Amino acid sequence: MAAGLAGGALALIDPVKLRPGVRTGLCLGTGAASGFVLWTGTAPAAEFGLGRGTRGALAVGMAATGTAAMRLGFVVDARIHRALVRRGVAHPRAVIAVGSGILTMLTFLLEPRAEQEGRGWFGGALDEERTEIALTDPVRELVAGMLAATADFGSAVIREQLRSATERHWGDPQEPGFRFQPDFAVAEAAPLTVPRDFTFPVHAYFTTGDGRQLRMSLLVRDGQLASLMLEVDPAAAAAAEERGQSIDDDPFPAMDSWPVPADVRYVLDG
Repeated sequence: MAAGLAGGALALIDPVKLRPGVRTGLCLGTGAASGFVLWTGTAPAAEFGLGRGTRGALAVGMAATGTAAMRLGFVVDARIHRALVRRGVAHPRAVIAVGSGILTMLTFLLEPRAEQEGRGWFGGALDEERTEIALTDPVRELVAGMLAATADFGSAVIREQLRSATERHWGDPQEPGFRFQPDFAVAEAAPLTVPRDFTFPVHAYFTTGDGRQLRMSLLVRDGQLASLMLEVDPAAAAAAEERGQSIDDDPFPAMDSWPVPADVRYVLDG
C-alpha cells in the first residue's frame, strides 16, 4: 500500500514543469542507481561468477539503459497528459497518479505470491534451492589434467583451490541428469590467481561415442576456479567447413557422460 501511495504521489508531479537541469539530474540519477544495483548484485558474494570487467560492462550498460528509460518515461508521461487534456479530463495528473499507484501495488502484491510458490518470476528455482555438492571424480580428474599440463598461468594456485572445491547446483541434487558444465565453489580463504579473469590456456579434447569432437575449457573468475565450458572442437568445425560439410555446433546432445581419462588430450594454446 505504501509503495502504491508513493508511486502515485510522484506521478502527481508534471515532469514538463520541471527545469531541464532537474530532469537531466533525475535521468542521470536513475541510470547511476541502476548501474550501482547491478554492480553490487553481481558481486562475488552473490555467486554469479562474473569477473570485474564483465560486471563493469554490464553496470555501464544498465546505467545507460536506466537513463534512457527515464527519458522515455518523461516522453510517454507527456503524451498521456496531453491525451487526457484533449479528452476533457479536468485533472489529468490525478488520473495518471491513480494509474501509477495501482500498477505499483500490483507489482508488489504479485512478487510475494511468486516467492511463496517456490519459484521466481519466470518459474525458475529460487536462490534458496541452490546447494553445494561434492565434485565427482571424473570432473576433478579432468580439471587436474588441465592443470598438470603446465606449471604456468596460476596452475599451482588453481590446483590448491581444487582440493576443497565443490560444485554449485540449483534444484534437487538428487535429480537425475548429466551436468556437463559444472559451476565451482571455492573456499573464501583460498589463494587467488593473477590475472583474475581468464580462460585457462590448456583445453581438454575428446571424442564422444557418436564421433563428435568436443573441447572442454576451464574458466577463472575473480581469481577463483569458476566453471567448465563445453563446446565443439573449433579446429574440427573449421576443417568440416573447409570440406563443405555442415556440423552441428550444439555439443550438449552428444554429451551424456564424462570421458575416460585415457581418451582425453590436453593441449596448451599456442
